[in-house]
Amino acid sequence: MRSKLFIIFFIANITFINVSRMLTNEEMDTSSFGVGRATLFCIILSFFYTWLNFRELIKSPLIISIGIFFGFFTFFSSVINLGAFSFMNIINLIINNVYWLATFVVLYLFISKNPHLVKFTINCFSLTLLFILFYYFTIAFHINYSEFISFKGLNDAYYVLPFLPFILLLKNNTLKYLGIIIIVISLIISYKRAGIIALLFSLMFYLILYFKYQQKVKKSGLKKTAFIFITIITIIFLADYSTTETGEVISMRFNSMGEDGGSGRVFIWSEVIKLQERNSFNGWILGNGYNSVKQTYINDSAHNDFLEVLYDYGLIGLFLYLILIYKLYEIYLKLKKLDWVFSIAFGSSLIIFMVLSIFSHLIIYPSYFIYIASFWGIGIGYLKNGRHQNYHFNI
Repeated sequence: MRSKLFIIFFIANITFINVSRMLTNEEMDTSSFGVGRATLFCIILSFFYTWLNFRELIKSPLIISIGIFFGFFTFFSSVINLGAFSFMNIINLIINNVYWLATFVVLYLFISKNPHLVKFTINCFSLTLLFILFYYFTIAFHINYSEFISFKGLNDAYYVLPFLPFILLLKNNTLKYLGIIIIVISLIISYKRAGIIALLFSLMFYLILYFKYQQKVKKSGLKKTAFIFITIITIIFLADYSTTETGEVISMRFNSMGEDGGSGRVFIWSEVIKLQERNSFNGWILGNGYNSVKQTYINDSAHNDFLEVLYDYGLIGLFLYLILIYKLYEIYLKLKKLDWVFSIAFGSSLIIFMVLSIFSHLIIYPSYFIYIASFWGIGIGYLKNGRHQNYHFNI
C-alpha cells in the first residue's frame, strides 16, 4: 500500500509541474514559485528515494550508470562554463539538468523493487493524461487562431504526445483506442509538423509489429486494431482536406516545408554548425553549458538535440548521449524477448524521441522530456525483474 501511495504522489507531483507550466509558461527555475519549487521538491524526493534504495542502485544495469553520468556531466559542464557559482544559479541548473534524470532513476528503482506494480504505474501515468488534455484543449480553444495562421503552432502538444507509449499498454482496448484518437486530434490541432510526423511514425511502427506478432493475437484484436488505424487515417484525411481554417493550415504547414525549411530549421542548423566551428577547444571538449545555443545565438534552440548537445556539452556530452541512445536500443531488443507487447510501446517511445530530437528539441526542455524518461525507467526496471508471467502485458 505504501508503494502505491508513493508512486501516486510522485506522478501527481510531475503532473502538477507540467500543468503549471502549461497554464503559466513559467521557466523551470526558482524564480517561478509553482513550477521551480515543485520541480526542486521532486528532485529532493528522488534523491531520498534513491538513497534509501542505494543497494538496488548499485546492482542497476549499465544504462542507468550512463544516464546518471550524462546527467551530472551536463550539470558540471554548465556550472564551469556559465560561471554559475551562486547558490540559486546552481539550484536552477540542477532543476534543468537533473530533473529528467531523477524521475528516470526513481521509476527504474521503483519498478525494479515492485515489478508487480508495473501495470498499476502505467495506468496511473495514463490517468494523468486526462488532466493534461483538459488544460491542453482549454488553451487550444482559447488561443488566438491568427497565431496558427502565422505558423507558430501549439507547443503544448509536446506534453500530450509522450503519453502514447503508456496508452499503448492499456489493457482495456476501448480506453486504448480512445486515447490514441485523442492524442491524434491533439497533434492535428497543434499544427506541429515534427510532432505529427513522430506520431505517425510511432503508430506505423506499432501497427507493423502488431501484425508481425499476429499469431499471438486473436483475430478480433486484429480487426479492432485495423479499425482504429483506419479511423485515425480518416481523421487526418478530413483535417487535411477540410475547408475549415484548421484543415487549410495543416496542409499549408506541410506543403510549405520545402519553402520555409521546416520553419527555418535548415537555416538554424547551418548557423549552429558555423557557431560550433568557431567554438574554442574547451567548448569542443566540455561544451558551453546548458541552453548555450539560445543564449549565444538567436534566442532560440538548435532545433536538433544532437547539435544542441554538441554545443552545450561538447564531444564528451555527445559521446555519452549517443551511448545512452544505443543502450536504450539494446533495452528494446531485450524487451522483445521478455514481453513483445511492452517492447512495441518502448520502441514507439524511441521513435518519438528520435524524431523530436532530430527535428525539434527535448533534452533542454525537461517538462517535455519527463514522460519519455519516466517510461524508459519503467521499461528498464521491468526488464530486470519482470520475468514472472503474471506481470506481462497483453493485447
